[in-house]
Amino acid sequence: MLLPILFVLFAVILFGFFVAIANIQFKNYSLLQPILEHGWSPVFSGMIYPLSGLIELIVILFIQQKGHGKIKYKVFALNTIILTWLILGPLIRSITEFGLLEASRQKYPAFEQWGLVTLGRFIEHLDFLSIYQWLTGAFIRVSFLLFLSLEVLSIKKPLNKTILLIAYSVMLIVSNSFSFSDVILYYIIKTIVLPVTFWFFLAFSILLSIFVLIVKKGGPHPMFKKTKKQPSKQNSKIEKSEHLIIKSENDIKEIFHNSEDVFFKAVYIVMSLR
Repeated sequence: MLLPILFVLFAVILFGFFVAIANIQFKNYSLLQPILEHGWSPVFSGMIYPLSGLIELIVILFIQQKGHGKIKYKVFALNTIILTWLILGPLIRSITEFGLLEASRQKYPAFEQWGLVTLGRFIEHLDFLSIYQWLTGAFIRVSFLLFLSLEVLSIKKPLNKTILLIAYSVMLIVSNSFSFSDVILYYIIKTIVLPVTFWFFLAFSILLSIFVLIVKKGGPHPMFKKTKKQPSKQNSKIEKSEHLIIKSENDIKEIFHNSEDVFFKAVYIVMSLR
């Protein structure tokens, strides 16, 4: 199942390098200056939109049990660097190719760059490849969210998974069948979807970090202690063996790992990061 996805992603990466190299003749890097002409205020105001995508890396915590081995900080760092480059690359290219004013007027500047690509004198208008890149990203994202929804709900039975996926698919098809202005869609994404996504995942990551910090430094909580009283106090060996108390961080991690709760699973994975 992974081979088709890897092939599609590899093709998208190749097309990205291709459009970057093919448009070198149109680039003017002097248009990037002056840097920070209006100070840091516009930077902080616009930072929330790319960060709403970067902060979604936290969803990797919910699929860690599907992989081999533990997720390390290097994985998050590498993914962050790659995604940051994917954000800055089209942004820099749009400014150097179209200028700041024209790039700010374009709704989809990353895809407008394909309109400049030509191969010799007779092959041009390769902007249809931008639709391929767009649909590829949408396909992978929607498929991943559908898969993640089943993991979050901890559905075990294959029949229930199939029914839920069919219900989700019908909802997506019906919602896409309604046509309305793309200006309204752009406004909803800008004012509601992206800010809510950013603040939700930020609050969730902070809550998760606080919970892990409390568990690591404060020791086991009484909720994780199980005691079994013996009618006779003379046999101390039996009492000790049946008096189950969590004594170390590894015991807590084991409880979180075996839990069906998604939040506890995420806590276990964060505690396992080294």
